[in-house]
Amino acid sequence: MHLLFAAALLAATPAGPAPGTYTYAGSIAGRQLVQTTMTVAASAQGTTLNESAAGTLNGDRQTAQTVLSLDTALDPQSYSLAYTAAGKAQHSSLAFSDKGAWETSDGAPQIMFTLAANTRHFVVLDPTMFSGFFALPAQINAWGSMPVTAIAPMFRHSEPLSVNSNAAGAARPANVPQSDSAVSLSGPAGQLTLWYDPATFIVDELDVPSQDAKVVRQR
Repeated sequence: MHLLFAAALLAATPAGPAPGTYTYAGSIAGRQLVQTTMTVAASAQGTTLNESAAGTLNGDRQTAQTVLSLDTALDPQSYSLAYTAAGKAQHSSLAFSDKGAWETSDGAPQIMFTLAANTRHFVVLDPTMFSGFFALPAQINAWGSMPVTAIAPMFRHSEPLSVNSNAAGAARPANVPQSDSAVSLSGPAGQLTLWYDPATFIVDELDVPSQDAKVVRQR
């Protein structure tokens, strides 16, 4: 009976992104601006995504690191962002509980976020970072196509996003494998589509048509 119970618990635990190290290039209008490396580690407590990014914007060399921790249900437990721009270091972090999320940032008062109406899960989507987007295919596979509340710590902002797990109408990019699945999210800022390996939940490409932006896996 104990073995059967343990097997049932394992079967109920959603699959996170496959552990490993993955590299991506981000571009706008065909011009590469950033390269980022994602390292995925799994444990009995959940999944941790460590990201290290670097790029040049308007001649300014910028660097950033994020750490996103997910529990065994793939809900965010904590998030930290450290970045350097124009020679100045900045930091922000998120902490989560069943009552909401709290952001702490350099030189700013703490702010609280609550789940938007008709949503049950938070996701972290910092527009200039990739770790939260990278986690989305596994999260949506676990949670289904229900709306989510997205938090952008860099802008101290949250908004609800609708989910389309089939990404209907999205054109498959030429370099995306035919075996890839797609998921899209949409909100006030437009739609984004993620193409990913359904066996590993590793993203091959992120497309944001409204900004002519994409993030592509480097192999």
